Amino acid sequence: MKNTTTEGIIRSFPSFDYFLGKAKSHISQLSQKRQEILKDMLDHGKKCLNSSDLLDMYLCCYGDIHREQLLMAYKQLPSSLFYNNGISVID
Repeated sequence: MKNTTTEGIIRSFPSFDYFLGKAKSHISQLSQKRQEILKDMLDHGKKCLNSSDLLDMYLCCYGDIHREQLLMAYKQLPSSLFYNNGISVID
């Protein structure tokens, strides 16, 4: 059996932008009516995301805002944290 560390698993995950792009691509293929229904179901981001469609719609609606909040938070961290092994953020 291959010995896989948690660090190795985390480092293999695609980026936030990858998931955001996939979500936007998926949602853009849905009908306008379906998009509106999903957006209404989000209840301004308060709804429990219990389907992949809702998760993708959430990312489409709030993903860019979330990314900006992460980037602002990173600016508050010491720059030395980003060198050597870097950091991984899981949200």
